[in-house]
Amino acid sequence: MSTYEINGTYGGSQTPCTIFVYEVCGAYWYCVEDSVNVNCTIDELIEGVDVETIDDHDTCTAQNNINSTEELERFINEEEEEEEPNIIETIYESWVNGQRQQMINQLENATFSRGEFIEYLECDDDEKLKIAIYLLNNQE
Repeated sequence: MSTYEINGTYGGSQTPCTIFVYEVCGAYWYCVEDSVNVNCTIDELIEGVDVETIDDHDTCTAQNNINSTEELERFINEEEEEEEPNIIETIYESWVNGQRQQMINQLENATFSRGEFIEYLECDDDEKLKIAIYLLNNQE
C-alpha cells in the first residue's frame, strides 16, 4: 500500500490538476484535488495522465472534498469498514465449506462489478483464484 500525488489534467479543456493516488494490491484509487469523486483502476497512474482517459472499474463519492493523499486513504479505508459483507467472500466461504448448492444460489442472486475482483485476484491462494475465475466466467 502506498500513496502519492501526480500532476494531470481533467475535463474537455484538459484543466491542470493534482491527482491523489492510493495503491492497494494492484488497484489504484484516485481523486482529483478538491473533488468528491473517487475512482479505481488497475492501470498504474503516471505523471501527466488525463483522468478522462482512465478505464475506471469502481467509483464512489466522498461526503467531503478530498485535499490530500491522507484524506483519500482514510476515505477508502473507512468505506471498506462500513461495507456489508463482501458477496465474493461469502460465496468463497460456501465453496470452501463444500456447500455447493448454497454457492450456486448465492451466485444466481449476486451482483458485483468487475472492480470487486481487483483486490480479490491479488492473492496467493489457489482456491481463491479458482473461485474468482469461476465467478468471473459466470457473471455478465
